[in-house]
Amino acid sequence: MTPQNQILFGIFLGVVLILILLQCCQKGSDLSFAQKAYRFLTCQKPKKPLIDSESKEKRWYQKLWFLISGGKNPSTQFLYLFLSSSLIVSWFILVYPNVPNKHCSWALKYICMFNLAMAVITYLITCFVNPGWITKESLPLNFRSFPFDNILFSEYKICPHCNLPRPPRSKHCHECKRCVSKHDHHCPWFNVCIGEENFRWFLLFLIINLLATVMIAYSAITCIQVFLDQIGVVNRTIVVKGELIHFSWRKLIMFLLQAKTALSILVLVNVILGSSVLLFLSAQLSSALKNQTTYEQYKIQMIEMNRSIAKRLLQGHPDGLGLNTSKVDVDQLKEDLNLKIVNKYNKGRRKNLGEVIFPIINRPFSISASECERGEDGKLRPKLPPPPTDLKGRTPFQTLIDARRKANDERKQRKLEKEAEKAEQRLMNMKAKDVSKTKSSKDGLAGEAAKERRPTQRMKAGQRR
Repeated sequence: MTPQNQILFGIFLGVVLILILLQCCQKGSDLSFAQKAYRFLTCQKPKKPLIDSESKEKRWYQKLWFLISGGKNPSTQFLYLFLSSSLIVSWFILVYPNVPNKHCSWALKYICMFNLAMAVITYLITCFVNPGWITKESLPLNFRSFPFDNILFSEYKICPHCNLPRPPRSKHCHECKRCVSKHDHHCPWFNVCIGEENFRWFLLFLIINLLATVMIAYSAITCIQVFLDQIGVVNRTIVVKGELIHFSWRKLIMFLLQAKTALSILVLVNVILGSSVLLFLSAQLSSALKNQTTYEQYKIQMIEMNRSIAKRLLQGHPDGLGLNTSKVDVDQLKEDLNLKIVNKYNKGRRKNLGEVIFPIINRPFSISASECERGEDGKLRPKLPPPPTDLKGRTPFQTLIDARRKANDERKQRKLEKEAEKAEQRLMNMKAKDVSKTKSSKDGLAGEAAKERRPTQRMKAGQRR
């Protein structure tokens, strides 16, 4: 095995070990670590319970997908650092000794090294910087940063988990167990929320990672081009014994995968990673230029979905959950149908980008003495502003949401009752089978005893005669 293939095999083995650790280091199971690892490697299916349908154990790939896509788990941070360090080590072993070359200058070599270092640094900064936790001290500033728009944020709520008033554009993260100002999303790869104060570092991380993947792929391609020049391949053509042979793209790629396996795989991996990062970066930049978070986009999608359901209800078409106009407030539905969704936080692309780079909560502002109060330490602090008087006090299509939630709960309850009845019926059938088996076994034993008695009875009858 060549050294390049040994590196690839080591990377593959490390990823497999990380996946096993992700699967096995979970709580809430009575199995030991070795038993979990054996179940993961053999892909065993968990046993199905008879009655409790809610406590069904998820399969290994479902648990793995949950760990990667959601939930607070520091193992995803180690997974990212392992994958990124594997790419960095592969670049230093495969590409660094062959750069600069005919197609790549020495400047790109050092720029690529700088980008790789900055990718890790920005990742750590995004992980450990404050995303915008809402505390008692920061509440007055949070309320002054963003007003209520009476569309997406039209209720003055008290967070039931933090027991604090919830400012506009904020959300309680159930993974971090805290409220976050200007909440965008909870990123499992960083194991933290992306909010008002770390969104700039998150964007910088995406930009640097995109540049790093492009530079790694380009420098690896130049090394492959040098190899093709050495063997005489020019524009997918080669001269063999005086004959000009033309390669198709498919044959050239298959040849490179055999001749330069490690470099070709490095290029393919970085092209895939760069494409995914580019898509995600474009989505985040478009939302940042509109001054709109991912959470707010989700709320707008829910409003549009409820609007289409409300239109069908008012036209006489029942909902999939069995709802009709008798179970909702028709006047409220008609009022919400005329609601126009306007982004009141959009101040233009230049100012919106300025809010990302310099968050409002960190900017200095003037406040009068009447709006301040003395804290427990004797220092003057801004007062918590009173709730606005013009708030609707409800979210759009609230009556439809409540009715659908109630109907959904009733449907789940009926489903649980049916499953409980089926499980009870299965238990009764199993007991009936056991009773029939014991009865048949008793009858068989009685028959055998009767057969044993017959010869003895015949012998006794012969003796009497």
